[in-house]
Amino acid sequence: YEIAVTPVSANAGSARDIVVASNPNSASYDDPVTSLNPDATYSFQVAAVSVFGGAWSSSLSATTFPAAPTLTATGASASEIDLAWTEVAGASSYEITAVPLSANASSLKQVSITSNSKLTKYSYRVLDLNPGASYSFQVAATNTAGTSWSVPQNGLTFPAAPTLTAWTVSEREIDLSWSSVPDATGYTIWGGGLDDFNVSGKTTSYAVTGLDPGNNYDFFVAAYNSAGATWSSPGQTASTDLAPPAFTVTDVSQNQVDLNWNVVPGASDYLVDIEQNGVWQQIADLDAFDYNTNQDVVSGLTAGTTYEFRVGAGSSSGTSWA
Repeated sequence: YEIAVTPVSANAGSARDIVVASNPNSASYDDPVTSLNPDATYSFQVAAVSVFGGAWSSSLSATTFPAAPTLTATGASASEIDLAWTEVAGASSYEITAVPLSANASSLKQVSITSNSKLTKYSYRVLDLNPGASYSFQVAATNTAGTSWSVPQNGLTFPAAPTLTAWTVSEREIDLSWSSVPDATGYTIWGGGLDDFNVSGKTTSYAVTGLDPGNNYDFFVAAYNSAGATWSSPGQTASTDLAPPAFTVTDVSQNQVDLNWNVVPGASDYLVDIEQNGVWQQIADLDAFDYNTNQDVVSGLTAGTTYEFRVGAGSSSGTSWA
């Protein structure tokens, strides 16, 4: 037998003949006709050939499936994976299917997208997914003959956002703590001079040191995996304590001493205390914006008596004592 393969559509390529070994008991050709072009139409005829010649059958036409699309799956957030695929010539529609891979991945319905003149971007946003969940995606191109599926591609959502807290420890330190996020491989800290500083996945706290006294600092922390990072929102703001003032005590007379201290940036007032018999008592509260506010004259003291003084720089967050 001889089979004639004749191109019908413009993309079908060239004609060919297939010779089938003589077998009088066979009335079919079970092997596939290969090396055809995708989404191409061909006409087929078969002839019984002998030494005296042969006669051709009437022709039948058939169309190949479209080419399989090339798919990518990219995590876009803690609840979204974006799919994109190559345009397939002759495809009338595309089918998307998803198989959950991780235990926390929810089931998804198959999606059908009709191919038309308005479809210029071959992509799809898979929304409302669980954080840190992985899926296997495939996309298929369909024509009147059948469907061709892409190679499966795995996609992973970002982890959930951690919950952050920040608190003041001293004039040079603010401590951070955040909630543990399942499936996070690590955390990234931003703020206080830390520019995308990474810590391991089991760490849920960090002491930020070397800060400037009396300053406000904004902090954010992100949980990340191989797909991307999700930042805490909102961030947290904390203030370092003021630096304690350095002061001197100068004896002026039997009944008076002068106190002098350095100006502390960020201070709203200065408190002066005196200690007698183990008890501290406030003797002055000076506005930091007044003239000569970094000094105080203490008079009315008892001659020959030892006094102890302390000076504190005050702000809305508290008082730093020298």
